[in-house]
Amino acid sequence: MAATSRVLNGLIVGLCAASLAASLHAQNRPLKILLTNDDGYDAPGLRVMRETLVAAGHQVTVVAPATNMSGTSGSMTSGSVTYERKADGVFAVRGTPADA
Repeated sequence: MAATSRVLNGLIVGLCAASLAASLHAQNRPLKILLTNDDGYDAPGLRVMRETLVAAGHQVTVVAPATNMSGTSGSMTSGSVTYERKADGVFAVRGTPADA
């Protein structure tokens, strides 16, 4: 059941990303886009959104928590917040979504 839910979620996000990419492409200019979430930098939906927007010619930067932090979007880390570059334009923050 969880696998089916992930697949459906990925398809929905993919369709939304494709629609957004087409709409932005119609403006005939690439945009600089920042994506973030509370599910982590490697969440399937975020990955699909980024790949679709990059394929449409936009410059996309992902800055999101290193791990799944669902339900903690309002909290902040006390002390130092660090990050790691995972790929070109993809950064994993060792902290909460608000820190990202």
